[in-house]
Amino acid sequence: LEGKTDIKVIKDYRNEPVVSAYTPLDVDGFNWVILSEKDEAEAFLPVANFNRRIFIQTTIIVLAVTLLSMLLAGFFVNPIEKLISSARKIVGGDSSHRVDIQNKDEFGELANAFNKMVDELEGQKNTIADQSIFNEKLLINFIPASLAERLKKGERNFADEYQNVSLIVIDIVGFSQLTAQQGAAASVQKLNELVVAFDDAAEHNYIEKIKNWGCDYFRRQT
Repeated sequence: LEGKTDIKVIKDYRNEPVVSAYTPLDVDGFNWVILSEKDEAEAFLPVANFNRRIFIQTTIIVLAVTLLSMLLAGFFVNPIEKLISSARKIVGGDSSHRVDIQNKDEFGELANAFNKMVDELEGQKNTIADQSIFNEKLLINFIPASLAERLKKGERNFADEYQNVSLIVIDIVGFSQLTAQQGAAASVQKLNELVVAFDDAAEHNYIEKIKNWGCDYFRRQT
């Protein structure tokens, strides 16, 4: 009636909150007022429902994103952890270990490259071991086994004294003529047989062989 227009939340005659909208209404000289009221809970129910839906949808999205992140993290992290674990085992000396990653992506290619590298390392390791055995056998043909063992342990200076020593020298006479008559293969085969027999006799009688000499290359057949 004072000419004001407004919308506000007030308490009605029931002492309940309502949304009240009012404004003057001048109709043919009559000084009237139009007033509309609605319970606050009913008026804002669509807003409350909307907020509830937004909250539920947001919760679902957060859970879905979290679950997807965990799955993706496992997808990316698990192959890396396998590679790290395999690398540690290789460093620890387990050269037989291989990475088991069946992915058809970059991780699978990386695992295949890692396994190939380990295979190459294993092959090089076996080659070095075979070469070491061959070198050891070749070394024993030129120096006594006891000296070879001391060399392997890092000893470089040898000075041993013996009070009584007997020296046996075996000379094969006419080996060059034998080679010319029977050929290199047959004569070397006979030479090998002789040296093996001498070595067995020396070992049986506790004699230490010092050296084989007289040819450019000799390899004992075992």
